[in-house]
Order: sequence, then structure tokens, then C-alpha cells
Amino acid sequence: MKDKHILFVTTSNLTTNPRLYKELLAIQKKYNRITCILFDIGGWSQNIDSQISFNKNIKLIYLSATRKPFIPWLIASIIEKTCFYFYSYKKDLKLASYGISKRSWIIVSYFKKNLEKLQCDLVIGHNIGALYPVFYLSSKLNIPFAFDAEDFHRGELDINNKKSQLIDFVENKILPKSCFVSAASPLICKKLKKLYPKINIFNINNVFAKSYQKEFNSNLTKKITLFWFSQNVGLNRGLQDILRALNKINDENLELIILGHCREKVKEELLNILNNDSSHKITFLEAVSENKIFDLAKNYSIGLALEPSFSVNNNIALSNKIFTYLICGNALILSETDAQKHFIQNYPSVGFSYEIGNIEQLVEILNKYIDNKELLESHRKNAWKLANKQLNWEVEQQKWLNELEQIL
Repeated sequence: MKDKHILFVTTSNLTTNPRLYKELLAIQKKYNRITCILFDIGGWSQNIDSQISFNKNIKLIYLSATRKPFIPWLIASIIEKTCFYFYSYKKDLKLASYGISKRSWIIVSYFKKNLEKLQCDLVIGHNIGALYPVFYLSSKLNIPFAFDAEDFHRGELDINNKKSQLIDFVENKILPKSCFVSAASPLICKKLKKLYPKINIFNINNVFAKSYQKEFNSNLTKKITLFWFSQNVGLNRGLQDILRALNKINDENLELIILGHCREKVKEELLNILNNDSSHKITFLEAVSENKIFDLAKNYSIGLALEPSFSVNNNIALSNKIFTYLICGNALILSETDAQKHFIQNYPSVGFSYEIGNIEQLVEILNKYIDNKELLESHRKNAWKLANKQLNWEVEQQKWLNELEQIL
């Protein structure tokens, strides 16, 4: 075990940042001291977070993102709004960073009070709100910093949105000073390399460990089940496409399982799309911990990733749900965002893609599987094998671990 101290910083918790969770697992036996600064964000995800445990060399430090205690939350909220407002008059890095997220200010405030305790050899940020804090700590301790770009952050909102402009400013000021940037999809990686050609940027896909993979579950083609999941169920995730497609299929009864935290209003609006006389079954399941998702997904035939390309980021990000489906042996049906179209072109034997919003094309794909159960079984087996041999964390993590080795 290497005698080094690595500090991770995120503005979320581990349940809502599974990529960070995988990184911690990957290095817990390689470095003798690992610290992670993260947030207690309350709600369902924090209940799941409380069940997570690591080796003794990993220390988790939770800062509060809730209104308890109220006064610190109020101060942080006022600082965020004030900085966001005054950035229009003064293009300042600190103003932009705190204007993006109050949690940036909360983290930096914690750093200032605990600088001596936080002596480390490398600091790595996750999420845009952590970028300025890791840069700040790097400057104070004279150590390298890295950043994980799980999203193309400046592209998460409309280009004319003021917050996007703040993110653009912060990334342009800080990312060129990083020792490396890991990107969560090939197209995010390509975008960042074009923006910052002189820095070390590489792709680390959101794949999962083979320990999550069970034996291939055959005989799931008699009744076709469609599975979709996310931490939160929303109306901008493409679910309307599959519901409208189900309205056009009458020859076979299908079941759609939707897993994630779903407000009643959203559930009602989605169910209203389905014809009143529909024989298809829609099941809503509450959000569960990551490991339980795999236990559920292995029982379904087809995994759905239906992103509508509502932003630049949504168009080029590659969802971790795709890799969940692969490791569980689900055939894929993907909407043709640039990232997902690129993926299915590279791996055509695991499923199909359809033009976003093209319900007729989606119906054709469903009918292919309905009419040809052998094809469905073949795609499912190919997906399972692809995850087992290539697209898994045991293979993917090596690129990231090699980068750490070079720095430390």
C-alpha cells in the first residue's frame, strides 16, 4: 500500500455520485490514506448513503447541505445569490465559483478552518461546484489537482443562461492548470480536448465492476419486459416516447418498469399518455441503492436509454444506465443522441437505436423483438458478454489508476 494521501471532493453524496464511489473502491487497497469531502443532502439518497462502508483507511467527511443548522445554510445562500449578481459587474473567479454553487463556499470555508489536517499529495474534484475548492486547496498546499468531468458542465444549460457563462469562465480559468481531467464519455472527452488541447484529458466510461454481474438469466423472452431507471423520474428523460410506442402495439402485452424517485404529478402525467384500454402494464418502483439495481435489472429483457437531447450535455453524455443494462444482460434500445448513436454504431450486436421522437421507428424495434425472440436473446447474451470481457470497471479503472501512479 502506497504511503500517499489522496483527497476527493464532491458537492453531492456517494449515492448520487456512483462514479466517485467506484473510484474510492478502486484505490482503497492501494493508498494508505484517503479522505473524501462530501455532503449530507438529506432525503432518500442520504438514507442509502448511511449504509455504505469502506476500509478503515478511507475517511468520509460530510458537510451539511440542508437547512439544519439554518444560519450557516442562510449565509451560504446569501453569498451564492450575491456573488451570482455581482459577477455581471466584475468577472472574478471567486465570485463566479460561489455564484455557481453555495457548496463551493461551504467547502472552501471548511478548508480554511482545517488546512493543517488536510495535508495531502493530490486532490480530485467531482462536480462543477468542487472545481474551485480543489484549485484553492491545490494553491494553498502546493499540490497537484485533478478533475472528473462526469458531465459537460457548461453545456448542461442553455448557452445564454448566465450560470452557463459562469461555468464557462471558471472552467477556462482552472482546468488548464489541472494535472489531468477524466471525462465520462468519448464525446465529452472530445469536446474538452478541443477546448484545452494542452492538458491531459482521457475518457473513463461509467462502467461497473464484474462483481455485480450474475449468471446470464435466460428465458426472459416469453414475456418482454422493458426497464428504465434513474435517481429521479422526470418529464425530460424521453419516457413519453416509449409510452406512445406502447399505444401502437396490440399484439402482445408488454411490461414497462420505471425505477426512481417519482413525484405523483409526474407519475400521473406519464400514465395519462397510455391509452385507457391499454393491456400493457406500467410498474413504478422507488429508488434503491446501486447494488440492488443490478439485482432488479437482471430480471428484465430490455434496458431503455431514451434521452431527448435537451441540452449539449444530454446529447454527448453516455449514461451509466447503459453499462448497467450491459452487465445485467439486457438488450438495449437507445435514443439517438450523438453519444448513444455513436455507442450503438460501435456495438451493433447488443441492441437498436431510434431517431429521437420517431415513435414509428421505436414501434418497429419493439416489433422486431416481439416477432423474433431469438434475436432478443442474442442481443441479451451479447450485452452480457461485452460487459464481462471489455466494458467493465476492472478493465476501465486501469487507465485511471495508471494516471494516479504517474502523478504519485
